[in-house]
Amino acid sequence: MTSEREDSALKFYIAEFQRLAAKGENGEDVSELIAILAENAIKHLDPWKSGGQTYNRPKLVAQLKMRANYVAHSSPRAAKVLEEAAKILAK
Repeated sequence: MTSEREDSALKFYIAEFQRLAAKGENGEDVSELIAILAENAIKHLDPWKSGGQTYNRPKLVAQLKMRANYVAHSSPRAAKVLEEAAKILAK
């Protein structure tokens, strides 16, 4: 079972990546910020486990990919930011 602390951390990183996606959609270069945030997320989320072998980083990757697919048509640059974040986190 996922703890409230883990849920809060996942929600925090999803919100932060979405904030960067909005900046990217507005034309800002956020590539360096994506890398920094992804690195912080990895350091923060990897030590926590929930539900046996279910790790938080794959959960975050899945959420980012889902959101990227959702906004791809209406906000392609935002989708690209979310996809890039998911790619970095999936390594």
